[in-house]
Amino acid sequence: MPARPSPSFWPEKALVLGDSARVRQVLVGLLGNSLKYTTDGYISVRASWSSADGKQAVLNCTVSDSGSNSAGQRLNNLLPHYEQSLPGTATRMQVSSGLGLSMVQRLVELMGGHVQVDTDLGQGAYFRFDLPFQLSGED
Repeated sequence: MPARPSPSFWPEKALVLGDSARVRQVLVGLLGNSLKYTTDGYISVRASWSSADGKQAVLNCTVSDSGSNSAGQRLNNLLPHYEQSLPGTATRMQVSSGLGLSMVQRLVELMGGHVQVDTDLGQGAYFRFDLPFQLSGED
């Protein structure tokens, strides 16, 4: 199979400089959140690169799912305590470490990126993060 052409900003043997362990933690946090709220349906992970300038590239990554739990439930998961509404029961308070999404947000911000969250009641969630990486043409 022939090699696909690279975008003009991308070196032939591109390397990016960044913290792979932290990127992995971000992905694990987002996937864990999707797995927690998606009992039936799909979880999708997509990644792409875009040019920031001649010295940087931006990793654009999305994790989306078809989880049917309430939108507020996920957004409140950014806090140490949140309310959880169980089907057929009264709303109850659940104590959570809050490490999932709050850790994702903090790690992405520490790496110079940002997180976007979009949820629709009963329609799942869409999490996108963009992280800048320094390009290095070294082999």
